[in-house]
Amino acid sequence: MISNTITLILLAVITFIFVSLMVRSITNGITPTPTQLSVKQEVVRQVKPYHPSTVADFGAGWGTMAFAFAKEFQSTKVYAYETSFIPFLYMKGMVRLRGFSNVVVIKNDFFATSPDQFDLIYCYLYTKAMRELSITLSDYRGVVISNTFSLPGITPSSAVHVSSWNTTTPIYIYRKNH
Repeated sequence: MISNTITLILLAVITFIFVSLMVRSITNGITPTPTQLSVKQEVVRQVKPYHPSTVADFGAGWGTMAFAFAKEFQSTKVYAYETSFIPFLYMKGMVRLRGFSNVVVIKNDFFATSPDQFDLIYCYLYTKAMRELSITLSDYRGVVISNTFSLPGITPSSAVHVSSWNTTTPIYIYRKNH
């Protein structure tokens, strides 16, 4: 009897997680996708010269980059924005479990915040969100690093390409002169 109850509870939890992820993925237009290791390492390498004191991870997903930034730049405050409930909970749990005192996980749409409060913004989004972000960042004076998708209408300061699995991933770096 107890094993049947536990099985039903586990099935309900798994169904909730799956439905929650699917609904938010449809709403957002993209699933929360972890950044590949080689891309993560290159992004961190690209961020190092900027010495940011505040970093925003727009669309943080499972927190792959937010945690990499927190580990590499321990005196930097990292703000991880995510609207999907399950990845948000996962990040909150990982912050506590791994003791990342410099990570703030925010369950909110990053379009609802002012980008000017951050020295550096990292994003791994999708085409439609990048179009909207181009408008939002038109007057932004910090650094933007985008994984895979460019900001339409804005020329990157530089770009690097990372070989990962069976593809090459572009990383775009945007920096307006102050």
